[in-house]
Amino acid sequence: MKVLPIILRVVIAAVLMFAASFSGMLTQFIPGYESILAGTAVGRNTTGLLLACGAMLIQFACATAVAYVGVRLLTRYLDHQPPTMLKLRPTKTGMLWFVAMIGVAMVILLIAGGVTILLGTTGEPLAQHGDQWWVTLIAVLGMAFLLQGIPEELVWRGWLLSSLGAKTTMRWSVGLSVIVFGTLHLTSNGGQSNAIEHVIYLVMPLGFAYAAAMARLAADSTWAAIGVHGGYHTAMLLANVLPINNSPTLWVLIGALWFAVGLAIRAWRRPFAPAQSDPQESAPA
Repeated sequence: MKVLPIILRVVIAAVLMFAASFSGMLTQFIPGYESILAGTAVGRNTTGLLLACGAMLIQFACATAVAYVGVRLLTRYLDHQPPTMLKLRPTKTGMLWFVAMIGVAMVILLIAGGVTILLGTTGEPLAQHGDQWWVTLIAVLGMAFLLQGIPEELVWRGWLLSSLGAKTTMRWSVGLSVIVFGTLHLTSNGGQSNAIEHVIYLVMPLGFAYAAAMARLAADSTWAAIGVHGGYHTAMLLANVLPINNSPTLWVLIGALWFAVGLAIRAWRRPFAPAQSDPQESAPA
């Protein structure tokens, strides 16, 4: 096992993830973009809010675009493999897993949030404007999928998992993609107030990353991993409208439940065993 190619790929994945995440900032240089995003270009009416939502989605979509172009280039020029390596073709199995994992994310939030409430820890739901709920929904889904779920899974479970799998065993590939991805979240700002909480917070990204890797292998589709990741972020954002306290207890519970989901998938589908690919995956992307 050659270590240097493995380290190179992990570093590239980290750089590409951050490049994609911050790429949306370039939209700020577009004349008039800020006023459109603020909803003040044509007034704060329905038209103004629609324009603001469109501008926001364009900004989020930059992350997906950069990640997609990046992994396609890496697949072709670094790995010398066809695009099917990324497992991005929407297959029936992949889409079923995608939807199912979003549902699992909601169940996990309700279980973990319910436990924290039973333990006597509650939060204050954010006030919502009754006639603008759709703006919140668009923002939540845009952030969960276009900004985070799709681009990050394209990099870590779409490209890196397969790329490392060709250099080492799939178990090592999963371990590296999960541990490095999770550790990078030490820089996240998810409500932590000190160094210890930053470490405790890692239980969540490590947990859902492991479940995403298991789902990706079991379904033979990156869309399964996107369902895990996007579903996780959707659930966490929607938690703001529920009396759930964003606390270390919640982080540990959610992370542990996602680990349990990953272990259940591994025991059920045996993703490390040789699997038959979906016939549709053999078609050119």
